Amino acid sequence: MIRQIRRINISFTIKPVRGMSTTPGKLSKKELAKLPSPDGELPELREWRERFNQRPAPKPTLHNLRTARELVKGFGIADSKSPKVIIEVFAGPGTLSRALCELPPSKMSKLIILEHNPTYLPYLEVLAKLDKRVIVRPLNGWLWSSYSEIMKEGLLDDIMVQEWDNSIRGVHPPHPNLHFVATTIPFGETGEALFNQMFRAVAGHEWLFKYGPMPWSAVLPYSSWKRAVAPLESNQRCKLTCMVEATVEPELVVDVEMMEDHATHFFPPYKKINDHMVAANFRPLGFQVMRVAGIPEWDYVLRSLWINKTTPIKKSLKHISAGARNMVNYLDDSKVYILEKHPKNLTLDEWGILMKAFNDWPFHPTDLGTLSDSIKLTDKRL
Repeated sequence: MIRQIRRINISFTIKPVRGMSTTPGKLSKKELAKLPSPDGELPELREWRERFNQRPAPKPTLHNLRTARELVKGFGIADSKSPKVIIEVFAGPGTLSRALCELPPSKMSKLIILEHNPTYLPYLEVLAKLDKRVIVRPLNGWLWSSYSEIMKEGLLDDIMVQEWDNSIRGVHPPHPNLHFVATTIPFGETGEALFNQMFRAVAGHEWLFKYGPMPWSAVLPYSSWKRAVAPLESNQRCKLTCMVEATVEPELVVDVEMMEDHATHFFPPYKKINDHMVAANFRPLGFQVMRVAGIPEWDYVLRSLWINKTTPIKKSLKHISAGARNMVNYLDDSKVYILEKHPKNLTLDEWGILMKAFNDWPFHPTDLGTLSDSIKLTDKRL
């Protein structure tokens, strides 16, 4: 399963817990059973509840190796013409990591895994001992500081910087040797916030995108995917939809129903939300329209006008600021029709026209931090 697997002797430092023997060399059978297998194999699924039982329950993590192999195939890493450095976050005990390690060195030169859950770390550290391409760091993938740490450590020193070509209208040629994988973006508002941050980072050429147009892949809730790609007039359409259309080309990796049976693919086998996971690739566009008008400005205007998606734009301008109706004077006569449309009916080009009018209006707000729920790259969390 894993390339060049060999048996090795592995020593573990075990922190004593209630009921655990503290006598050196005298672990109970139950304690020994919880140690990772030195050959890198993950435990049988029936053992996961005992080995990874936590309170509160951990976020969903992939347990099905066959599914993981399908995802790796869909991520397109095997199609790369040069070896990739892959950064994987939220890896859990490493099901997807093991599928990635089946790629030859000509396709994957390094796998940097960020996982801060101590329950999972021993199973990742075993993998790192078996495959020298694997580097495990006990860091939280939610935090910007985690990526600063691996940069300071020099783990990305071999990544070339690919210049963005803003003249490209469409998908930018991908970065030749960098790929980011979020193994599981969790359900709920926390996962949605992370999702939003990624697209803002693409637009700003910030974070890992400072190295160039890095493709990235994620396992994410279907509800987030539906909002990300909602068509015009759909009630699912929202600010996130605009951010996605402005920055990337999204593409499903596997059929949308493939992972509908949560327990077949993920641990824990239960979920509180009526939703399921899907997997997708996101390829950055060349021309980033949000950079033209300004990313904070886009964020502010979108947030203001999406307050009520079924209200015509002309009635929602008041949410931008007092006197914002004067923006109308900075619209070309042939574009005034936009004001009669609802936010969910506006195309990306029409949003761009509104943004130009906003910036041309000399009294537009300059303090754009008044919307407390606006997402910024200064947040400690990604």
